[in-house]
Amino acid sequence: LLENNNLKTFPNLTAIGLTLETLEIGKNTFPALSSDDFVKLVALKVLGLRFTGPLPPDLDFKKGFRNVKSLALMGLKVYNLTTQLQNLSTLKTLSVSGGSFLLDPITDEQFTGCSKIINLSLVNMGLTKFPRMPGLGATMKKLTLNQNLFDEPLTEDVLLHYKVLSQLGLHNCGL
Repeated sequence: LLENNNLKTFPNLTAIGLTLETLEIGKNTFPALSSDDFVKLVALKVLGLRFTGPLPPDLDFKKGFRNVKSLALMGLKVYNLTTQLQNLSTLKTLSVSGGSFLLDPITDEQFTGCSKIINLSLVNMGLTKFPRMPGLGATMKKLTLNQNLFDEPLTEDVLLHYKVLSQLGLHNCGL
Protein backbone atom coordinates (compact mmCIF):
# COMPACT_ATOMS: atom_id res chain seq x y z
CA LEU A 1 0.00 0.00 0.00
CA LEU A 2 1.33 3.38 -1.02
CA GLU A 3 -1.80 5.35 -0.24
CA ASN A 4 -1.69 8.80 1.28
CA ASN A 5 2.07 9.33 1.01
CA ASN A 6 2.14 12.71 -0.76
CA LEU A 7 3.88 11.11 -3.74
CA LYS A 8 4.31 13.61 -6.57
CA THR A 9 5.62 11.11 -9.15
CA PHE A 10 4.76 7.50 -9.78
CA PRO A 11 7.37 5.29 -8.04
CA ASN A 12 9.66 3.07 -10.08
CA LEU A 13 8.46 -0.42 -9.12
CA THR A 14 10.36 -2.28 -11.83
CA ALA A 15 12.38 -4.30 -9.29
CA ILE A 16 9.20 -5.97 -7.99
CA GLY A 17 7.21 -5.84 -11.23
CA LEU A 18 7.38 -9.60 -11.74
CA THR A 19 5.83 -10.34 -8.34
CA LEU A 20 3.71 -7.30 -7.35
CA GLU A 21 0.05 -8.37 -7.57
CA THR A 22 -1.72 -5.60 -5.62
CA LEU A 23 -1.06 -1.88 -5.75
CA GLU A 24 -3.15 0.61 -3.81
CA ILE A 25 -1.69 4.02 -4.62
CA GLY A 26 -4.55 6.38 -3.96
CA LYS A 27 -4.55 9.74 -2.23
CA ASN A 28 -1.32 10.84 -3.91
CA THR A 29 -1.02 13.68 -6.38
CA PHE A 30 0.41 12.59 -9.70
CA PRO A 31 0.51 15.20 -12.46
CA ALA A 32 -0.01 12.40 -14.99
CA LEU A 33 -0.04 8.63 -15.27
CA SER A 34 1.10 6.85 -18.40
CA SER A 35 1.31 3.30 -19.68
CA ASP A 36 5.06 3.43 -18.96
CA ASP A 37 4.23 3.52 -15.24
CA PHE A 38 2.50 0.14 -15.44
CA VAL A 39 4.10 -1.75 -18.33
CA LYS A 40 6.73 -3.45 -16.10
CA LEU A 41 4.13 -4.49 -13.50
CA VAL A 42 3.31 -7.72 -15.34
CA ALA A 43 1.94 -9.58 -12.29
CA LEU A 44 -0.43 -6.76 -11.26
CA LYS A 45 -3.95 -8.08 -10.60
CA VAL A 46 -5.45 -5.40 -8.31
CA LEU A 47 -5.01 -1.68 -8.84
CA GLY A 48 -6.55 1.02 -6.69
CA LEU A 49 -6.25 4.65 -7.79
CA ARG A 50 -8.51 6.36 -5.31
CA PHE A 51 -8.55 10.15 -5.15
CA THR A 52 -5.26 10.64 -6.98
CA GLY A 53 -6.48 13.74 -8.81
CA PRO A 54 -7.73 14.13 -12.36
CA LEU A 55 -6.69 11.49 -14.87
CA PRO A 56 -6.02 12.19 -18.52
CA PRO A 57 -9.18 11.90 -20.65
CA ASP A 58 -7.77 9.03 -22.73
CA LEU A 59 -6.71 6.98 -19.66
CA ASP A 60 -3.58 6.01 -21.58
CA PHE A 61 -2.14 4.25 -18.51
CA LYS A 62 -4.43 1.22 -19.00
CA LYS A 63 -2.34 0.05 -21.97
CA GLY A 64 0.12 -1.35 -19.45
CA PHE A 65 -2.46 -3.74 -17.96
CA ARG A 66 -2.06 -7.39 -18.80
CA ASN A 67 -3.55 -9.30 -15.89
CA VAL A 68 -5.50 -6.69 -13.91
CA LYS A 69 -8.64 -8.31 -12.52
CA SER A 70 -9.77 -5.51 -10.21
CA LEU A 71 -9.58 -1.79 -10.94
CA ALA A 72 -10.79 1.02 -8.67
CA LEU A 73 -10.95 4.54 -10.12
CA MET A 74 -12.67 6.27 -7.25
CA GLY A 75 -13.13 10.02 -6.92
CA LEU A 76 -11.00 10.71 -9.95
CA LYS A 77 -13.07 13.31 -11.77
CA VAL A 78 -13.00 11.46 -15.08
CA TYR A 79 -15.74 13.05 -17.18
CA ASN A 80 -17.46 12.17 -20.46
CA LEU A 81 -16.23 8.59 -20.55
CA THR A 82 -16.82 6.90 -23.89
CA THR A 83 -14.27 4.24 -24.90
CA GLN A 84 -11.73 4.68 -22.08
CA LEU A 85 -12.91 1.60 -20.18
CA GLN A 86 -12.95 -0.71 -23.19
CA ASN A 87 -10.65 -3.66 -23.88
CA LEU A 88 -9.76 -4.51 -20.30
CA SER A 89 -10.17 -8.19 -21.11
CA THR A 90 -9.02 -9.65 -17.78
CA LEU A 91 -11.10 -7.31 -15.61
CA LYS A 92 -13.64 -8.92 -13.27
CA THR A 93 -14.26 -6.01 -10.87
CA LEU A 94 -14.51 -2.38 -11.92
CA SER A 95 -15.30 0.49 -9.55
CA VAL A 96 -15.60 4.03 -10.89
CA SER A 97 -16.88 7.06 -9.04
CA GLY A 98 -16.94 10.82 -9.19
CA GLY A 99 -17.13 11.31 -12.95
CA SER A 100 -19.56 10.88 -15.81
CA PHE A 101 -20.26 9.05 -19.03
CA LEU A 102 -20.86 10.91 -22.27
CA LEU A 103 -23.91 8.76 -23.03
CA ASP A 104 -26.81 8.02 -20.73
CA PRO A 105 -28.00 5.32 -20.44
CA ILE A 106 -24.73 3.45 -20.59
CA THR A 107 -24.72 0.20 -22.53
CA ASP A 108 -22.41 -2.73 -23.27
CA GLU A 109 -20.71 -0.46 -25.81
CA GLN A 110 -18.84 1.48 -23.12
CA PHE A 111 -17.38 -1.84 -21.92
CA THR A 112 -16.54 -3.55 -25.23
CA GLY A 113 -13.80 -6.10 -24.64
CA CYS A 114 -14.58 -6.36 -20.91
CA SER A 115 -16.74 -9.47 -21.05
CA LYS A 116 -15.45 -10.90 -17.75
CA ILE A 117 -16.78 -8.12 -15.50
CA ILE A 118 -19.03 -9.65 -12.85
CA ASN A 119 -18.83 -6.84 -10.28
CA LEU A 120 -19.51 -3.30 -11.52
CA SER A 121 -19.74 -0.23 -9.32
CA LEU A 122 -20.65 3.13 -10.89
CA VAL A 123 -21.14 5.44 -7.91
CA ASN A 124 -21.90 9.14 -8.29
CA MET A 125 -21.40 9.02 -12.06
CA GLY A 126 -24.23 11.35 -13.04
CA LEU A 127 -26.41 8.55 -14.41
CA THR A 128 -30.07 9.41 -14.93
CA LYS A 129 -31.05 6.16 -16.65
CA PHE A 130 -30.51 2.59 -15.49
CA PRO A 131 -27.70 0.90 -17.50
CA ARG A 132 -28.88 -1.15 -20.51
CA MET A 133 -26.34 -3.97 -20.73
CA PRO A 134 -27.74 -7.20 -22.17
CA GLY A 135 -24.24 -8.64 -22.75
CA LEU A 136 -22.59 -7.87 -19.40
CA GLY A 137 -25.89 -8.13 -17.56
CA ALA A 138 -26.17 -11.83 -18.41
CA THR A 139 -23.13 -12.69 -16.26
CA MET A 140 -23.02 -9.77 -13.79
CA LYS A 141 -23.37 -10.80 -10.15
CA LYS A 142 -23.06 -7.44 -8.40
CA LEU A 143 -24.13 -4.01 -9.65
CA THR A 144 -23.75 -0.90 -7.49
CA LEU A 145 -25.23 2.37 -8.76
CA ASN A 146 -25.39 4.40 -5.55
CA GLN A 147 -25.65 8.21 -5.64
CA ASN A 148 -26.94 8.49 -9.21
CA LEU A 149 -30.20 10.38 -9.62
CA PHE A 150 -32.42 8.28 -11.89
CA ASP A 151 -35.26 10.12 -13.61
CA GLU A 152 -37.21 6.97 -14.49
CA PRO A 153 -38.77 4.25 -12.36
CA LEU A 154 -37.02 0.92 -12.09
CA THR A 155 -39.21 -1.51 -14.05
CA GLU A 156 -39.06 -5.21 -14.75
CA ASP A 157 -38.10 -4.71 -18.42
CA VAL A 158 -34.99 -2.75 -17.35
CA LEU A 159 -33.87 -5.64 -15.13
CA LEU A 160 -34.51 -8.48 -17.61
CA HIS A 161 -30.90 -8.65 -18.80
CA TYR A 162 -29.46 -9.15 -15.32
CA LYS A 163 -30.09 -12.88 -15.09
CA VAL A 164 -27.62 -13.87 -12.33
CA LEU A 165 -27.49 -10.62 -10.36
CA SER A 166 -27.28 -11.42 -6.66
CA GLN A 167 -26.62 -7.91 -5.31
CA LEU A 168 -27.99 -4.57 -6.50
CA GLY A 169 -27.01 -1.32 -4.80
CA LEU A 170 -29.27 1.68 -5.40
CA HIS A 171 -28.67 3.81 -2.31
CA ASN A 172 -29.61 7.47 -2.72
CA CYS A 173 -30.79 7.20 -6.34
CA GLY A 174 -34.13 9.01 -6.08
CA LEU A 175 -36.18 5.89 -6.86
